[in-house]
Amino acid sequence: MKKKLCYLSIIAIFGVLSGCNEFELKETDVVIEEDNVTNKQSFEQFVEHVTANKESNVRLVTYTENGEPLLHHLDYKDEMITLNVEKTEGNAKERTVSKTSCESIRVDETLNKVDYSLTGCTDQKDVHLLTLQK
Repeated sequence: MKKKLCYLSIIAIFGVLSGCNEFELKETDVVIEEDNVTNKQSFEQFVEHVTANKESNVRLVTYTENGEPLLHHLDYKDEMITLNVEKTEGNAKERTVSKTSCESIRVDETLNKVDYSLTGCTDQKDVHLLTLQK
């Protein structure tokens, strides 16, 4: 009986630990897959809020070649955009988060598409976020 209880405890602990890395899409997520963007109105609203200096946030979801989610959490507050990029790394499937702050969103519009990038970032690099086809 004790052995059975011990095994059940180990299985329960493993289940809880493996559940820490699970990802669940939210209704408001902007999902980017190849040339398809789902819920792009959430991203466009975020850009409008930044332009109007209103606090806002949005999460962009892309997938790696292995099917692992790559999450871009954008938060606009106090005239600064904070970008947290969350990704899975290594064989242990550990989630890592990198963070940068940026001053603005640059919108480059052509006849066929609109490119969105973060500019004035703390690491001195612009960050391309998204391209929307017209």
